[in-house]
Amino acid sequence: MAAKIDHEWTGIRQFPFGTQNKLHELLGKLKQENVSTLTILVMGKAGVGKSSTVNSILGEKVATVSAFQSEGLRPAMCSHTRAGFTLNIIDTPGFVEDGYVNEQSLEILKRFLLNKTIDILLYVDWLDAYRVDSLDRLVIRAITDTFGKRI
Repeated sequence: MAAKIDHEWTGIRQFPFGTQNKLHELLGKLKQENVSTLTILVMGKAGVGKSSTVNSILGEKVATVSAFQSEGLRPAMCSHTRAGFTLNIIDTPGFVEDGYVNEQSLEILKRFLLNKTIDILLYVDWLDAYRVDSLDRLVIRAITDTFGKRI
């Protein structure tokens, strides 16, 4: 299965070998459990690389990335099926404006996610953000308050 995943999910090859091995292990376990779909919700503040991360995971440009483009208000889901496995990735706009959590953005996202099962929440932040500040705490609290503690 690893060879087929490597061949068809080209985005996996750009990760470090340790990450690739863990991903192969995870996909192998999912196949053994007859799981054929995985949904990832990508969240974070504006401009931290959420869309770039989505493109990296899939190994192709599916999300528009621009240093000078403001993010839209709507989340977008892309689905790719390869090697008998479907990966759904939901790219979301940043939900922090002027140092505050934009509750409207979170409510739009909550409505978008209605009747969707999220398997993984991937929270994207700057690599040089080595401290959790008060804004980070507000963001995590807002996510938990909006989607529940299970998220």
